Amino acid sequence: MNRFALSFVWLIAGLALAAFFLPWIQKGPKDVPSLSEYTVRALAMEEDRDYWRFLSIPPEERKQLLNQPFSGISGFSLWKSWKKPAQPLPGASLFSTKKNLNPFWIFAVPAAALLGALFFTLTSGWGPFVGMSASLGVYLTVRWNLQEALIDRLVSGLHIGLGLWIGLYALLALSLCLSIRWVLGFFK
Repeated sequence: MNRFALSFVWLIAGLALAAFFLPWIQKGPKDVPSLSEYTVRALAMEEDRDYWRFLSIPPEERKQLLNQPFSGISGFSLWKSWKKPAQPLPGASLFSTKKNLNPFWIFAVPAAALLGALFFTLTSGWGPFVGMSASLGVYLTVRWNLQEALIDRLVSGLHIGLGLWIGLYALLALSLCLSIRWVLGFFK
């Protein structure tokens, strides 16, 4: 196996694991007039994005992300607050329109990255396909849930933080690497 490809895949998986400790949730505007203006503006921009909405960062969230990239609640902090059932989880509306968050989604991004890198390294044949399916499946499921919960997220003033975006794009890159390895495995 190519040493560069192996290093690259583990670098991507390492980025996804490190992103677990970066902000996943950021707070938006606190006052009601600017929150409602922001919500209307963001929804209007969202209608123009069509199919790119599953690949790109929404413009309003990108603006907030670039404004304060390292402020917010990390995936690790979400996990710690999930362990305390008396407190409401701050990121519940991030992934779902329901007000509760399945703890599986907190660990899904770093776990899928690690699983994908292991399948890239240790297996051949259908192994890369399984790793690609896991990482792409988690990416698409999380992006779908983020899209479904957009209005709830906007109304509550939550934004997706830098860590979650890095983790999601790392999963997308990892699934691309795994799909290339899987396809090239048929030509050996």
